[in-house]
Amino acid sequence: MKNQYLFKTNYFERPWTWVRRILVAFVLCMGTLILEIPWPLKVPLAILIITYWTVKPKEDLLLNREELVLIKRSKMKSFTKTKVYQISNITSFRIKGVHNSKWEIIDFLNGGSNAGGISNLVEISFRDGSSTSLNLRIDRAELDQARNMIYKFNTERR
Repeated sequence: MKNQYLFKTNYFERPWTWVRRILVAFVLCMGTLILEIPWPLKVPLAILIITYWTVKPKEDLLLNREELVLIKRSKMKSFTKTKVYQISNITSFRIKGVHNSKWEIIDFLNGGSNAGGISNLVEISFRDGSSTSLNLRIDRAELDQARNMIYKFNTERR
């Protein structure tokens, strides 16, 4: 991409993301030791748990004057997915939910039934009449900031 990003989340690189993942993997692996299953099954199960929590994608958002980029990053490049939307084609960017990144550990532990919610629903409408809905685990305040920038860029073009 030619342009510099004016807005960027960086959840994947944050230390707290990895502290949480290590903690959850450790607790789940300890749980496999408690289960009454044969040892030959416990080791592969623990390896699967560690692998899953290591390669599980984390969502990030990048924004410049031309493009909105949604990335699901993973340590394994083949699991990384990117969606690019042209800002000039976006007519509406609606956000539903109050997900806050500080609630993520509590969401995991209680199944997302707290007021924070497990994700925010983002609905994007385009000039051609189509739309898309995305469930994003991105902080509501950061999504609000990105929405305001998108509307600002589109009004500057007119």
